[in-house]
Amino acid sequence: TISVVGQHNIDKIDQIYENIKDINPNFSKFIPCYNLDKNGKVEKYGITPLQYADAMCKLFDIWIKDIVNVKKIEDLRVIDPIVTIISSISNSFVAWCEYTNNKCDNFLTIYPNGDFWLCDTFQQDIHKEYAYLGNIFEDMLVCANSIRRKREANGCIDFDKEEAKIVVDKNGKPIDILPRDRGLSERIIEDFMICANECVARHMKWLSYPCVYRIHEAPKAKKLREFALFAKVLGYTFKGNISDIHPMDIQRCLNHFKNEKEYNVVSTLMLRSMQKARYDANCVGHFGLASNEYLHFTSPIRRYPDLIVHRMLRKYVFEKDFSDIIEDEKLMEDYALQSSECEQKATIAEREVDDMKKAEYMQQYIGHVFDGIISSVNSFGFFVELDNTVEGLVHISSLDGYYTFMPNMMSLVSENGNKYTIGDSVTIKVVGANKLEGTVDFNVFKPKKKIRKRVWM
Repeated sequence: TISVVGQHNIDKIDQIYENIKDINPNFSKFIPCYNLDKNGKVEKYGITPLQYADAMCKLFDIWIKDIVNVKKIEDLRVIDPIVTIISSISNSFVAWCEYTNNKCDNFLTIYPNGDFWLCDTFQQDIHKEYAYLGNIFEDMLVCANSIRRKREANGCIDFDKEEAKIVVDKNGKPIDILPRDRGLSERIIEDFMICANECVARHMKWLSYPCVYRIHEAPKAKKLREFALFAKVLGYTFKGNISDIHPMDIQRCLNHFKNEKEYNVVSTLMLRSMQKARYDANCVGHFGLASNEYLHFTSPIRRYPDLIVHRMLRKYVFEKDFSDIIEDEKLMEDYALQSSECEQKATIAEREVDDMKKAEYMQQYIGHVFDGIISSVNSFGFFVELDNTVEGLVHISSLDGYYTFMPNMMSLVSENGNKYTIGDSVTIKVVGANKLEGTVDFNVFKPKKKIRKRVWM
């Protein structure tokens, strides 16, 4: 019998197929059909992502030829059906991927060039369990690899910074802190979602419909100069004018440190040097994704800007109701501002909760010794990040001797030449953890020297 997910996809295909046939009779020439045997099992799952993509390209060519001589932007509304196809396919992909997310990571592997592919285990075992889906796994991997390579060629920045996964018991008490693992299946879903977001943003921009975009402006020159100085301390020099930087230049810097112990520190400081992404009624592009058009479309059940985008699509693309377009354009500015402010508040709250839980977790380790990396240096001391992402302060008053902060070297330097520089490995001892303030305090740990006993002759 067909699973719930399989039946959902088949029903979705029927719906898409029939709707688009009504819109454009040429559609039936490019989309193959699936076949069911007498027992209801899928004999051939003929409509695969690659066949969809091929059909869409052919359809799009036809629509483009129809509008090649357009004089007004309104005439571009003839390409509305492409949004129907893209959104429906994306929803089916995401629903299926989330359903099988845990199992996907067991049979996906990643190659040095960044491509994902299926491991041998999948071919032998899991392929039988999901045989009714045909080649959908292979097709999804091909699509994801192609999407990723295109983004990388455009200069998309992949910070890939480790995030904390705080494990708590039934009472909310933290019992472990682990680096959050982004599975390969999750990355594939992200690739599809980003692609869908870009597609819808491009569509809304070209048609000049009211919309809330996700924008990320280029970093400010001052912040970039500070980061360039930090990178130089660690041995990397940016080429050209730092004030006129391209996302690809930043990605090259991150690639330089990819397999080094300083990578997390570099990634964090680079992220801090960027401007914050926000929502806006004007489409000015997304610097981090190296995208000229971007918005949030894929999560309307949990994010308000996505819901606004869906409402605008419904109103202008499908219902063709342009009676309130001027009023909606003004409302988009209010929605964007409110969404950005609420997002910032939520981010601050999330960070404070993480800090509180991390401090609570470290209380049990007061007096213990750990190895870490100096993540930032200030005039009052330096912060050390541990392997589990916990960050604590080594106050300058706890150091032996008199230290001076050297901004150009990102270091604290003592009179006798001893120094602590960003990116250095250091062994620390946990001396304090305050749950209410969300802070952890460290001291530099120096093992006591063994006293050599003198042997009398």
